[in-house]
Amino acid sequence: MKTASKCFILLALTVSLGMVFARPASAQLPPQLQALRQPVPENELQRFSSDMTSLMRVLYSVNASHPEVQSSMAKAGRDFANLTPEELTVMANAYDRTAVSAAVQRLTPLIPQSDVTVSPAVAEGASANTTPPVASYPIDPTTTSIVAANYGTCGPNGGVTFLGGAIPSNNQIDYNLYASVQAFTTAQVVLNYFCYTMVVIFGEGTNAWECVPAGIADAVVIALQLSLQTREFCDIFVTAAENDATYSNTFAVFNNLASTRSDIDESFAALGTQVSSVNSNLTNEGLVLSSNILQAQADLDTRVNKADADVTAGTAQVDNNISTLQALQLRMEIERSLALGTSVGLFETPQSQGGYLEVVGSTVQTVINGLQAAGQNVGQAQQFLNFGKAQYAAGKYKAAYHSYAMAYQTAVQ
Repeated sequence: MKTASKCFILLALTVSLGMVFARPASAQLPPQLQALRQPVPENELQRFSSDMTSLMRVLYSVNASHPEVQSSMAKAGRDFANLTPEELTVMANAYDRTAVSAAVQRLTPLIPQSDVTVSPAVAEGASANTTPPVASYPIDPTTTSIVAANYGTCGPNGGVTFLGGAIPSNNQIDYNLYASVQAFTTAQVVLNYFCYTMVVIFGEGTNAWECVPAGIADAVVIALQLSLQTREFCDIFVTAAENDATYSNTFAVFNNLASTRSDIDESFAALGTQVSSVNSNLTNEGLVLSSNILQAQADLDTRVNKADADVTAGTAQVDNNISTLQALQLRMEIERSLALGTSVGLFETPQSQGGYLEVVGSTVQTVINGLQAAGQNVGQAQQFLNFGKAQYAAGKYKAAYHSYAMAYQTAVQ
């Protein structure tokens, strides 16, 4: 916010408080508000007029779910087009014109593409007090199936994609709207105090020409605020759906790993039986060769030593196979989750907290390297992966996992 805008607010407040205790002796505009009538260079006035017109078109377009706001923006646009040069000058002086231009540049990309249509559910308008029917998962403790988050009507395929934006909402876009609300609220306050002052001094009523700019400013701020609220409407329900999916998928991963451990235990049991059988055979042979005890003893020692060596080698091989099997099973679970784009708590958590987020990142890098070595096109997979690494370094583990998933899906598609 520029210093000039702040001064206008302070001046308006000063004039209003002064009028409570002492009305002006003559029906003259207070000198403090004469600044709103200072001439504005023609090129700046034209740029301001163009920016405000563009802004109202943007706000009309992005509020497709709120026809009452569209009607308000249409009326504000007509009123703005019919402003007299004096009224336009007052508005231009009340606004931080640089901030207006910046807001238009930031918000114009929010206009949906021509092939985007508004679904009936959106056209009817969505109340901020209405909870979308986001389905929760009936958790089965024995499940082994990975599921995707069920976003209900707030999902990308659920029919409600407010403003044509991502769900959950994009933090940068939300901030652009928030910053615009703050910048335009400053001018709203100035113009409303200007209108109030003129009504008090000259007694012309709120239909005085000085109040027309205030009405336009009010409509623009309301449309900006509602745009921001609409964008953030689904965020809380998206988070709830992802939490449900994460909870269910945690059971699935745990049960799959438990099943692998059961197979390992069975292999150890079978190995124990084989060792017992070998020992039994050696004992029987020793009894049969009792007539030549020395030779039998030497032979027995040889066999025992060989058996011990075989058991040691077999145990090492089993341990190696177990480690390989566990690593392969974990990688299969990771790649399946990445391919589905599902949320899994263990995979979104760093190793320092008992999770496998680092393993997820290295798995994606291995897949990309392998495909490139085989001469396959992986698109922008490496860029998505690098972005995920940056998010991991910044401690944004959940966002890093989703970037890893985007990198994986891009590489294998």
